[in-house]
Amino acid sequence: MRIIKICLALLAFSGLSMEAVAEPKGKHGAGQPLDSRIEQFVQKTCGDDVACAEKKRAEYADRMAKYQQYVQEKCGDDKACRQEMRTKYMQRRAKREERIAQHCGDDEACRDQLREKYSLKMKQAREKCGDKKECWKRFYDENKPKK
Repeated sequence: MRIIKICLALLAFSGLSMEAVAEPKGKHGAGQPLDSRIEQFVQKTCGDDVACAEKKRAEYADRMAKYQQYVQEKCGDDKACRQEMRTKYMQRRAKREERIAQHCGDDEACRDQLREKYSLKMKQAREKCGDKKECWKRFYDENKPKK
């Protein structure tokens, strides 16, 4: 369960919980607490480093806002479309966690390290590719897991 909570913070495109995909709940304002899963991730990652924690929270809030906008543009109020996006996300997350488990076993530090590495790679890809589908296709082809 702890793995899933941490993973939610490191989503490929969204960085947001499934509830946010299902129903937009608005943006987190300054001083408002984020989802408890994100707070746990921030605490585990940054410890007592306030600057690090604020940076992680800001990154999460930014990714969530962008993804909510993306979902709204793509689906509007179409609940079936939103459900399909949620299903695809859950499949991607499950596959990612399965690969992490195969690689690391029960070593939580190894799992955290792989998740952080994945998060960094996705952040770089978002900055590089933006909305360019061909760029994303190349990125996924280059980073396809070896079977």
